[in-house]
Amino acid sequence: MKRVKDATAVMLAVGMLLSTTTAWAAEKEASSVQEVIGGIEIEQLTDEDAEQPVAKVELNKSQRQALEKICQIMPELKELSVEYVYDEGETIWAVTLSDNTGDAAPGVMHARLAFETNTGNLIEFDIQNPDWVSVELPTSGLAKEKAAEFARQVLEDKIKDYQMSNQISYGVGCSWDEKGNEIPWASANVQFERLVNGIPFLGPGIRVSVDAAGHVTEYYIEGYYERSDSKKDNDLDLALFPDPSLAVTREAAEKIYADLLEMKLNYVERQPMQYPGFGNEEVDTRPVLKYTPTITYAFIDAVTGKPLDESQEQQSTSLISLAGEGKKFFTGTPEEAVALLVAETGIDISGIKFNGEEEREEHLEPGVKVKEYNWCSNRRSFQSRF
Repeated sequence: MKRVKDATAVMLAVGMLLSTTTAWAAEKEASSVQEVIGGIEIEQLTDEDAEQPVAKVELNKSQRQALEKICQIMPELKELSVEYVYDEGETIWAVTLSDNTGDAAPGVMHARLAFETNTGNLIEFDIQNPDWVSVELPTSGLAKEKAAEFARQVLEDKIKDYQMSNQISYGVGCSWDEKGNEIPWASANVQFERLVNGIPFLGPGIRVSVDAAGHVTEYYIEGYYERSDSKKDNDLDLALFPDPSLAVTREAAEKIYADLLEMKLNYVERQPMQYPGFGNEEVDTRPVLKYTPTITYAFIDAVTGKPLDESQEQQSTSLISLAGEGKKFFTGTPEEAVALLVAETGIDISGIKFNGEEEREEHLEPGVKVKEYNWCSNRRSFQSRF
């Protein structure tokens, strides 16, 4: 989740956190004092009115050390000045940087970084540099190389607890500068999976974004902000995870899955020859006779050899197969749909909570409207389309 602070929230936080020093100007002229910290300029602005105290951005020792480390990895940050420093709860602090000089330059470089307060570990980093503007995407090889290098420098010895995913996603977007000029961005997102006992952990990982020139534009520990404060500073308790040696073999797991799987024979009236892309016109379809699996996925406990969802074991016995007779049905309300299902199929869903309706265009037949009714409970769900 991207943490975006609006200007009001940021200024409120700054007003609460920045230390204030009194400076009285002798002349009605704006001036500034620059303090260099690890290559980053900490800017203190004096007020033009010469009647107000001046707010000074101050970093404590641990904050300076955390920021200096990232400056060594990203030399571009040394060109920027600290604008704001603020807390994001008790366990996180963040800083915004920019090269805003107040002139009429068409673009300003901005960066935002968030750190763990107790450890100084980087949680989030993103930078927008107008000089890097491009709609081109990097090659997968370049993206992986630069992402791996950045992650290794940030994580240091903890990089051994992660592995790079083979999958790469891509993102495009744009922002606007203070003059209203559009700034397009494009990047490849490289994912790093957490490892537990050398096995990929199906949970939040780390994402590193790289642009066409090989610049790292974003680093993000996924799910960090969703954790409770008591969990933010603590690593995974590896003692709670079963030892990999206890797992059944892959062949045994495949057999368990096959035993859960049952193929049902069905007719489909409009099977597309190929699925259309977004915005494409109607595609050719034809009636087909096909087998459909009763389950599309099942998670197997590798230690016990049983499905993690016990309902999977019973799912094949609770399915109802319907044979089409070429009838056409029309309903205008959920109540009519329930009555129709009872009359034509014997399915009584009166005890299941109605979960809303949606009217939309049929994806495979542009111009055809479909009304979809949904019912669900804690144990069952049902969907009806007319």
